[in-house]
Amino acid sequence: MPNLNHNFDDFIGYRGSMRYAIDQISAAIMYPPDGLNILITGHSGVGKSYLASKIAQLAKSKGIISNGVPYIVLNCADYANNPELVSSMLFGYVKGAYTGADEAKDGLLKQANGGYLFLDEVHRLSSENQEKLFSFMD
Repeated sequence: MPNLNHNFDDFIGYRGSMRYAIDQISAAIMYPPDGLNILITGHSGVGKSYLASKIAQLAKSKGIISNGVPYIVLNCADYANNPELVSSMLFGYVKGAYTGADEAKDGLLKQANGGYLFLDEVHRLSSENQEKLFSFMD
């Protein structure tokens, strides 16, 4: 496999402790035909969001995804106390679904189609929304 790590030059540990992980990430991005899903785990503040942005940059630089596709970030912790709102943000809604829904709106899952959706703090989703998300992924 060609060395793709140069895309991670400014990621701390890419030459040392993170080298194996970055090699695995690079292989997942390049896996035919459209790459593999990647789950990033780690403690708060270790750089998961930054790593996700680097993954999207690499995929665009290698032509795995086109430059015009979205890279969307949703911090689920911001909506932990409002599961209905985060559900409508992820899955969208139809006109008249609730008071104030004057028009249909696509959810982030559809908006990110062909690009990347980074769900930060996904463990903060309600169990119902986690189940919906898992069903979508299946």
